[in-house]
Amino acid sequence: MTTISLVTCCWGLDYAEFIPRWWSGVLKLNRKPDEIILGIDPGDPTGLSRSIPEGIKVKIVELPDEIASKKWEFAALQSGSKWWVYLPIDDELLPEALDEVDQADYEGAEILVDSIVVRHNNYLARGHWDFTNVVNELPIPGVPIMTIEVMKRIGLKHEFMFGDWIFQIDAKKAGVKVHHANTRRMIWDSGVDRKTLSSDLNGYKHEELEKVKSYARANGF
Repeated sequence: MTTISLVTCCWGLDYAEFIPRWWSGVLKLNRKPDEIILGIDPGDPTGLSRSIPEGIKVKIVELPDEIASKKWEFAALQSGSKWWVYLPIDDELLPEALDEVDQADYEGAEILVDSIVVRHNNYLARGHWDFTNVVNELPIPGVPIMTIEVMKRIGLKHEFMFGDWIFQIDAKKAGVKVHHANTRRMIWDSGVDRKTLSSDLNGYKHEELEKVKSYARANGF
C-alpha cells in the first residue's frame, strides 16, 4: 500500500458551517488517509482546528497570506505522503473515494481519473482523459487525486483562476500516466446559492474561462 494525504484549507467565516459535513465524509471513508492536513488562517477564525473528531490525528499548518491557489499549494506541500487528495471544506468525500489509489500506485500511475456527484442535482460528472473537447470541458472534475511528485514536476500556474483545468492540460502534454477508476470521489457543492470561485454568481467567471480556452488552443488542443 502507498500513502495518501487528505488536504483541506478553511478561511472566511462563511465556510465554517460546512466543517461538520466535511468531517462526516472523512469518517465514512473505506480506505482511510494516512495523514490529514488542515490549513488555517492565523487564529483559526473558522474553528477548523477545534473541530477535530476524537481519535483523529491531523497536521495543522498556518496558511500564508497569498491567493487561494497558493494557500492550497502550500498546504499540499506539507504532505509526507506519496499521493494527496484535495477536498474543499464545502465538499464531502464519498466512502469509495480512495478505494483505487493503491491500485493506481501499483500500476505506476500518477493521476486518478474518477467521477464526482453534483450536490444540487445529483448529476454524476464522469472523469475521462479525452482532451478532444478540453476547451469546453474539464476532463477530470475538480483537482484530481495525484502524487505530490507530479504536482511538483508539472507545476501550478497561479495566474489562472481555473488552475485545475490548466494543470490537466499540462499533464496531458507531459504524457502523465493515469489510472481510470470506477470510484466517485465526492459530493461537490456547486455553490448555486452563494458566490464561490466556481459559482455562476461570480461575475468574472466567463472571462477566466476564456483564458482557459485560449491556453488550450495555444497548446494544440
